[in-house]
Amino acid sequence: MSDARAFHDFKPMKLLYVAGKYRDPRGEYYVLQNILAAREVELELARMGYAVICPHCNSFLCNGALPDDLTWLDIDREIVSRCDGVVLIAGWQQSKGALCEREFAEMNDIPCFDWTSKSHREFLNQHSRTPGELKMEAACE
Repeated sequence: MSDARAFHDFKPMKLLYVAGKYRDPRGEYYVLQNILAAREVELELARMGYAVICPHCNSFLCNGALPDDLTWLDIDREIVSRCDGVVLIAGWQQSKGALCEREFAEMNDIPCFDWTSKSHREFLNQHSRTPGELKMEAACE
């Protein structure tokens, strides 16, 4: 099959945003550990059949490239606004950015899923290719 034909056979995918801790006051080694942990979740979601935005990978090695943190949060809010769901990974509660992303998602009726919850992971695994919205009772709690 040619690459062009593959686009004709396109089937829409649900788009998920991975939210979690990026920075770490202990230094770059721990920042890298946070990035790698987010990347593992990104890959597992992709294997389930989702299109995934992982800001940890999107902004890797960009520290200091933009004027301030608000610029990154503005970019992240724009991306979240276009997603079908937000996946909160381990440690998200310690991240100012992830807390803001979760709050923004909730205010805009975008469901959030706790990756540390087995039932949330199972729900995501079962609904990657089903039509309709991703809705799960109390997903953000």
